[in-house]
Amino acid sequence: MKKISIIVPCFNEEETIELFYKAVKDMWKEKMTSYEAELVFIDDGSKDRTHELLKQLAAKDEEVRYTSFSRNFGKEAAIFCGLKQATGDAAVVLDADLQHPVATIADMAAKWEEGYKVVEGFKKNRGKEKKTHGFFAGLFYGLISKH
Repeated sequence: MKKISIIVPCFNEEETIELFYKAVKDMWKEKMTSYEAELVFIDDGSKDRTHELLKQLAAKDEEVRYTSFSRNFGKEAAIFCGLKQATGDAAVVLDADLQHPVATIADMAAKWEEGYKVVEGFKKNRGKEKKTHGFFAGLFYGLISKH
């Protein structure tokens, strides 16, 4: 059975970690039964209870692993750390704040099974993010897509 690693960069996500986890697990049971799952959370120096909650999730679910940074290094560093630790046949990066619909994992897996090496999702609307954030996010994802 193929394994998909879900890389989840986290920064002060105590309010959404458990909701995210439940959403992924529920979706997996419904749409992804032919795959193994691995959730790789990277706590990017959170100042809230994110680390504690990740520790609890990992203790109760063998599919959950986490790393906690000593300070905030930024989302890109967290993504790279998660990709380095992933053991799956494919990896998906999703934010813990549920801005990315977890159901897209099934759609991306289907494209991957068709033979695509890279399947990239993008937001149609970046919401209230600053334009500079959108620019640098686009630059980062453009660079990572080329490697």
